[in-house]
Amino acid sequence: MGSSYSGQTGRWTELSLYKTKGGKFICHQVGRTLWQGERDRFSGKVCETLEEVKEFFGHRWLAKELYAEAGIDDAVEVE
Repeated sequence: MGSSYSGQTGRWTELSLYKTKGGKFICHQVGRTLWQGERDRFSGKVCETLEEVKEFFGHRWLAKELYAEAGIDDAVEVE
C-alpha cells in the first residue's frame, strides 16, 4: 500500500497511458469496486497533445504518479 494507498477499502482507480506510433496518446481510466451493488467504471480518450492528456487525467496524486513515470512535466504555472 505505502504512500499510494487512498484510504478507501474496496475501491481503487487504475490509470493507463499509451503512445501510438503516430504520436497520439491513448488515455484509459478504470474505477474499480468490490462494493455490492456497484460496477466498475471505464472511460477513455484519444488525445493529440499532452495538454489534452493532463485535462483527461487531471492533477490528482495518482495522475501525478502516472506523469512522473511517463516523464511528463506536470508543473502548473501560477501568476
